[in-house]
Amino acid sequence: MTGTTDPKALFRAFVACLIVASLPIKNAAYVTPPLYLLILWLHGEFHFAGRVVMLSSAVFAISTIAVLCDHLAGHSVNFPGVWMGLVTYAPLFIVLCESFNRTIDQATYDRFAKVCAWFILFQSAVGVVQFFGTGNSDAVCGTLGLFDGFKPSVTIAQVYFTFIVFGMILFLIPVASQNLNRVAIAVGVMICVLAQSGHQTIFFVVTLIACSFVRISQFGKLVKTCAAAIILTLLVVAVYPDTFWVATEWYYKVVDTSNSPKRLVYEGTFSILQDPKNMLIGTGLGQYTSRAALITSNEYLNVPLPSFMVGKSDYFKDFVGPSMLLFDEFGEGSAIAKPYMSAISLPVELGLVLSIALLAVIGRNVVWCIRLMKGNGDQVRWIGFTMMVGAIFFVLCCFIENYAEFTQAIFVPLILFTVAGSRAQTVLRAAETIHVRNRIPAIQLSRRSYGLAVPQRPR
Repeated sequence: MTGTTDPKALFRAFVACLIVASLPIKNAAYVTPPLYLLILWLHGEFHFAGRVVMLSSAVFAISTIAVLCDHLAGHSVNFPGVWMGLVTYAPLFIVLCESFNRTIDQATYDRFAKVCAWFILFQSAVGVVQFFGTGNSDAVCGTLGLFDGFKPSVTIAQVYFTFIVFGMILFLIPVASQNLNRVAIAVGVMICVLAQSGHQTIFFVVTLIACSFVRISQFGKLVKTCAAAIILTLLVVAVYPDTFWVATEWYYKVVDTSNSPKRLVYEGTFSILQDPKNMLIGTGLGQYTSRAALITSNEYLNVPLPSFMVGKSDYFKDFVGPSMLLFDEFGEGSAIAKPYMSAISLPVELGLVLSIALLAVIGRNVVWCIRLMKGNGDQVRWIGFTMMVGAIFFVLCCFIENYAEFTQAIFVPLILFTVAGSRAQTVLRAAETIHVRNRIPAIQLSRRSYGLAVPQRPR
């Protein structure tokens, strides 16, 4: 058995990363990508670890060249930001190097599903206590922000928590026939409604409905999916009646006002990308609006960093710094108004070439998911659907905040994305094997019928 097909390594790595991501220790989740790689490496997956190192090294080399070009041109650059970018973007590097060649049988998939179901039930119980104990929906974040709401400041753990739960709900849908999984899905939906992560809920509903029309030929499943999305919408409106009004208000605040912090970095993006060098290879990791740039600016964390880890580029000083001041004045604390998001960070810091390549990879996976939905058995069709919903949901969230660097939020769902894809490929490989075996007797029979391959016995 090779390392790439052994599901034990992946399951152990998943459980370990889930435990670390669930700890109420801020930024502890940045340990999970190296922990994941270590566990797989110990199980013999040397080639996979090598691919991650090669991809990270290539991006690091390109970013270093971009930063050196600006430095030699007399601009201020952020060298620590390049190294920090390798840490914050690690989940993205790992999932880009993953493949669906692992053997995930039904029993193994059920083990992953069981962990997800119990995680949702336990964390939801904690979330209910947090909600009624504080009366604050922003404090509903399970053990990820265990004491949020019970102290003066509330962290972003609520957003992390709901993203993980939404990802697990999608993972459980293909095996929703089991009672435990069905209960976990219902409870997960309720806790996400209670937590009121508005942009996530809106994106989740919109993506569910949009993706359901891809399988319009499967009318029954289309109706079920749309009904589930409508029920989720009604629940949100029932618990928070002003949801649509608030969403509309935030839309106009972000898009149509001169006081929008995001609008300032939009304008900065177009200005920066007019430089041919920046358009081709970007400004380099950690130079503009990424979380790596924010952390190394020494204005983002509550704890001051050592001087060797601090830096600001001219791009950050010219556009991000003023927009952060504007956010402090007009942002009202919402993630929607924050002047940074992955949809800006990635093209500016990596350049349009790598960004287009990344979009091409996402698009290829979406097309593959659509093909899964066209046939191949009921479970595989559901896996294709949920994987497509998850991929598009993630991309939409990247237009709100730096989700591509939210390790605590996205890494566990990305592992589940790999598991689901591997399960679909396992079923397809098994079906192909059966098909080939069934063809061999038919070919032999055909040859015997026409006397083409039957040797003549001497008389």
